[in-house]
Amino acid sequence: MIGGYLKQGQVDESLDLVHRLLLSGEKPDGFTFSMILKSSTTRVNVTMLGDLGRVVHTQIIKCDVEKDDVLCTALIDSYVKNGRVGYGRTVFDLMSEKNVISSTSLISGYMNKGYFSDAECIFQKTLDKDIVVFNAMIEGYSKVSEYAMRSLEVYIDMQRCSMKWRNNGVSRRLVADSVMFQGDRCVRSIVFGLAQWPLGFLLGLPFAFLSLIISFVGVIVWIVGLTLTCICPCCLCVTLMVEFALALIKAPIVVMEWFISKIPC
Repeated sequence: MIGGYLKQGQVDESLDLVHRLLLSGEKPDGFTFSMILKSSTTRVNVTMLGDLGRVVHTQIIKCDVEKDDVLCTALIDSYVKNGRVGYGRTVFDLMSEKNVISSTSLISGYMNKGYFSDAECIFQKTLDKDIVVFNAMIEGYSKVSEYAMRSLEVYIDMQRCSMKWRNNGVSRRLVADSVMFQGDRCVRSIVFGLAQWPLGFLLGLPFAFLSLIISFVGVIVWIVGLTLTCICPCCLCVTLMVEFALALIKAPIVVMEWFISKIPC
């Protein structure tokens, strides 16, 4: 019944049913509360939507429900999407084993609030990073011009990890589409960020165009390196080749950054 109400977007009715369940002496389990929490992240017209996560969290504590990874992740996601990142972090810190889904949700919340250092801390501690968590970092950095270069660094790290994902059987189409999409976002963010210092930007622009030749060479080397990783992913030489290619691709940005650092106006 509770699940049926939630599917119809009738969150008030589902909460009323849970309340009657509690009055009858029965205790909802973690699965029931997880369903309710997920509804708080959907576009339903509920007056108390912003406080739903806190209301459910209170009932979880009162009913002494065992907080597994699924329930904690749903609770964090509910808090973050309703703007209560601090509450989400409290739940996250209490989790015995952090997962990439809860980490990504918290990172997105911090980025939306502008708390970049907190997001970076969670990102560095996240094990088994996937495409989604990298995207959360890049998207957050791309909204602020001062962090343009950091979005490039994260993007390059994502390219390095893309080789591991391919070797681990992750869909090549999924990896390629994500890397290309974030690459476009990253470049736009970097150009916008560098343009905040017009004199250094203009003086460095001709040299950046010359360094594009080096960047094109890097792209060719990178493509060759990725092809070789499919044939022999354990070869150290191939890994070094890809690392070298990424350094060449980064050349125009490095040139512009040097000019801006010398002429900060």
